[in-house]
Amino acid sequence: MMFPVKKVVAQLSYKLARHCIRLIEQDERGTSKGRCSLCGCVDKKKLHRVHRGLFKCENCGTTQNADVNGAGNQLSRYLRVDELPSISSRGCLAQPTMWQWNNHLWEAVPC
Repeated sequence: MMFPVKKVVAQLSYKLARHCIRLIEQDERGTSKGRCSLCGCVDKKKLHRVHRGLFKCENCGTTQNADVNGAGNQLSRYLRVDELPSISSRGCLAQPTMWQWNNHLWEAVPC
């Protein structure tokens, strides 16, 4: 069964607009396998898709779900940072991180 992404995006955009919030879509190509979201490594020799949904980075030794890696890379792209701050858990119940805009980029703020 196919997930109706366009329908979800349209509904979300509509609901956000009611609260004066604009939805900004991002290109997600290459986010789950071309870069490690934890250390920022882009060396193809060190990055592997072990199984269909499993991503491994030999540079920092992490193994994580490829979709979680992709989501981290999307967040890095959106926040315009090279790597995300260390988070104790990636994918299950992560430690909350607060981000603050300092007039030219987003910065992680300790909670």
